[in-house]
This record gives sequence, structure tokens and C-alpha cells, in this order.
Amino acid sequence: MIEPEDNTISDSSSDEIPNDSSETESIAEVHEEASKEISIHGGEELDSISASEITSKYDTVIIVIAGPKGSGKTTLLASIYDSFHIGEFANCTFAESRTLVAFEERSHLARVESGIHAPTATRTPLGAGVQFLHLCVRQNSLPNNSNLLFADMSGEYYRMAKDSAEDCREISILTRADYIALLIDCELLSSQTTRHLCLVDARQLLRRCIEEGMLKSHTNIHILYSKWDVVIKSNCEKELEPVLKDFEQTIRTTVEDKIADMEFFKVAASPKQESSLGLGYGIDTIFEKWVKKKEKKIELDISKGQKSAKREFDRFLSS
Repeated sequence: MIEPEDNTISDSSSDEIPNDSSETESIAEVHEEASKEISIHGGEELDSISASEITSKYDTVIIVIAGPKGSGKTTLLASIYDSFHIGEFANCTFAESRTLVAFEERSHLARVESGIHAPTATRTPLGAGVQFLHLCVRQNSLPNNSNLLFADMSGEYYRMAKDSAEDCREISILTRADYIALLIDCELLSSQTTRHLCLVDARQLLRRCIEEGMLKSHTNIHILYSKWDVVIKSNCEKELEPVLKDFEQTIRTTVEDKIADMEFFKVAASPKQESSLGLGYGIDTIFEKWVKKKEKKIELDISKGQKSAKREFDRFLSS
């Protein structure tokens, strides 16, 4: 179960009254220096400096969540958070999070238990700036905790990166990511009217990333067919089989020799109430893979680095 973080700071200073003004000034200086080193986490999204503190201290898995607007990126994160509310998830137990409030805000409207017939997730405004979500878990088969940082690329900037080489190059987080989870919206996939464009957009984004050198040899790409419950309800699984087979073969040919690995998953983070699929269908398998990732550590120090780094992240890593 997830417990709230205790962000209180105890005052360990002595109750003894100083004898003179010089001692008072000395104590004040000590307190001032100590206060600079205290990092208080209120549970909101992390900015670039706080994210860099985590990656510099821990071996952190960096996951970029990408997809067009409405494809279920925020709902995916909400599903993971809600699953840990129930208990053990993907053979992992919750350890801590510096962004509990941010997770809670994202999941509130996505919960089926809230009574909303068609659950939806809140979206972060595009101008919110650099935002990361942190999660630390302990996997039963591993001796140490695993730290994960999620970066959610907005649907608007997904489109911009797909259509513009310059915009794509500015998403420098892609070069640092251990995983890129690319969501394909099955509401679009289930309709013959929108199916072709939906798949073309995904291919175009990946091709653009390859051409601009944004995918590296350590990069793992996970293609997530989100809202798979819509496909089942539409009874078009057999119709989609050859379409997806051709799509997957094309994608592999395009990028597989440039990256570490590529896998495809059918998921339903928050199925409709009438669906036979459970909450977070397929997410546990993916999450377990993310936690197990133990490639060479790539530092994410976004408080330093290139002159344009702040602008890059502010533009592309809000959800």
C-alpha cells in the first residue's frame, strides 16, 4: 500500500541560549547553510534540478511516454499508481515516490471507483515546464530498490517532433531514455477511417528519430496498443491481425538495427466498465521489464549541460 511521505523537518538545534552575539551569529550561519542542503518534496512534479538529484544519486531507469493527444499516456501512469494502492504489482512493492501528489492528481478522474461512467485523466498544461514523475519500488527478485523517472511528452509536441526535424532534435531526453513507450490509440486503430493515418504517424515519428540520431544503441522501444478493450468491443481483432503484422515488420526494418530492442504490447490501462479486461490490463508485464532494466547508467543531469537544454525540456516534457 502507498503511504504518504513525511516531509516534516525536526529542529535538532540546542535549547541552550547563546552567551553573546558572536555565538548567535555563528549559530545563524550554521542554520542558513543547513537550510540550503535540505530538499523538501511536496509531492508535485519534479523540475530538472530535482530530477538530476535522483539520477546522480541512484541508478535510475528513464522512461519517455509518447503518443498523440488522447492516446492514454496519463492514464497509463495513473494505472500504475492505482495498482500499487491495491498492493503488490508486477512482482514489486511500493517503496517511495517524490511525486505522490502529482500521481494522485493524474489518477483521480481516471479511477473507475470514482463513479464516472467513462473515466478520463487530467492533462498538464503545455506551458507547465519541465516535469518528471518519480517512483521507487522493490522487486522481489532484486536485492535493491529500483528508481524510475517518467517523462510524459505531450500530444502536441509528439506531432511537432513527427513533422519537424528541428523540433525532433530538440527532444534531447530521447537520447538519454532507457525506454521509449510509444502509445498507439486503439480507438483510432479500430476505425477504418483513422487506422491508416494512426499507424503512419507512429512510423513517421520513429523514422524521424532515427534520421536525427535521437535513438541510441541502449534505447528500448515499447509499442503499446492502448485501449485494447476498444478493439475487443469492436470485434475487429481478426481484421487487425494482418494490418498490425505488416506494421510491426515495417517498424522493425526501420529501427531494429539502431536500438537495443523493440517489443509490442496490447494494453488497457483503464478499460470501460463493461469490458472483461481488468484494470491495468497488460501493464504489469511492461512495468516488470522497466524495473529489471540494468544497462549502463546514463546520467540525466539537466540542471547543467547545453545552453538550450532548459528550453528543450520546457517545450517537450510536459503532458
